Amino acid sequence: MPGAVDAWWQVHQRFGQWPWASLLQPAIQLAQTGYKLSSSQFRWTRKDWDLLSQDVGAMATFSMAAQGSWVKNLALATVLETLAAEGAAVFYQGNIAQVIVDYVAPLGSPLRLEDFAHHHSDWVEPITTTYRDHRIYQLPPNTQGLSVLQILNLIEPYDIANLDETDYYHLMVEAVKLAVCDRSRWVGDPAFTDIPVDRLISKTDRS
Repeated sequence: MPGAVDAWWQVHQRFGQWPWASLLQPAIQLAQTGYKLSSSQFRWTRKDWDLLSQDVGAMATFSMAAQGSWVKNLALATVLETLAAEGAAVFYQGNIAQVIVDYVAPLGSPLRLEDFAHHHSDWVEPITTTYRDHRIYQLPPNTQGLSVLQILNLIEPYDIANLDETDYYHLMVEAVKLAVCDRSRWVGDPAFTDIPVDRLISKTDRS
C-alpha cells in the first residue's frame, strides 16, 4: 500500500505551518518542466529498457530520453495538482485509487479499493543509538532504519579518519553486508513479525 501521501498529510496537519498546496508546488513544477537526464540514469534506463518498456507510464516518460535531454512526467504533475487542491483523501478514496487498482489488478496485485480506503499512517517511537558524540534516530520496522543504526554501531570502534582507502572500503562493505543480512532476515511488518529490535541495535549483544 502506498502510504507516503497519508504520512505527508498527517505530518502537515500536526506540524505544518505553510499551506498544504504550497508545499507540493516545487514537485509539481519539476514534474512539469522536467530535469536533465544524467549519464548514470541514462545508462540504467537503457540497461533496463526491456523491463521499462512493458509499463505504459515508463514508456511515456523515458521512451525519447537521451543523455542530457529533459525528462518530464506530466501524469505525475496532474496527480500532485489533484492532491494539492483536494488533500490526501482523494488519493485513497477517489479516482486516483481507482486508477491504481485498475492498473495493477491485471498484473496480479491483490490491492483493492477497500485497502486504500482503510489505510492510515501510524505515529511511532523512533529507535536510536549513539555514534561517538552524536545521538542518531531512525524509524523502526517496517522501515530499514535499524540497518543504519547497526552500521554505525559496527564502525564506531574504528579510527575511520586514519584508515587507508582499502581498509576504509573493506570496513564499510563488511558492515553493510552484516546489516543487510539482518534486514533481510528480520525487517517486516511488526504487526505480524516479532522483531528483536533492541538486540539488533545493541552495542553489546553481538550474539
